[in-house]
Amino acid sequence: RLRWPLEELVYVGKEKEFPNTIGMISSSAKVKKFSEAKEAPKGFVSTEFGEGKLFLNTKASKELKEEWELMELRRRIQNQRKQLKLNPGDQVEMELDSNDKAFVEKYKSEIENSTNTKIVSGKGKMEKLLEREFFINLNA
Repeated sequence: RLRWPLEELVYVGKEKEFPNTIGMISSSAKVKKFSEAKEAPKGFVSTEFGEGKLFLNTKASKELKEEWELMELRRRIQNQRKQLKLNPGDQVEMELDSNDKAFVEKYKSEIENSTNTKIVSGKGKMEKLLEREFFINLNA
């Protein structure tokens, strides 16, 4: 999906074609790293760009996939908050369960802080996000 960042974007061209826009491209391209190179990297997908080519690394590491899962989980929680018409400052209790307990434990503090929730154990119908299944229920 377009909302998740990828690892790297590389520009290969004869000249440094856009030195003033590197920051703009890297921030709008949703990549962790943007650079220029003299040779095409292997295993990247490419497209023509000006007098050169852009190469995108579409492979995702385990860490990057975890980041995507966390982003999607937060998005789903925020969507439930919106449906319940909660204000950003309203802290609520959230029942959360997953088929990957270690993932929830690893990111528990980050989830609670970024969604203004207090996680408690809950059980219910699980929904698959990316690679993991979750049960999410906000108690407003």
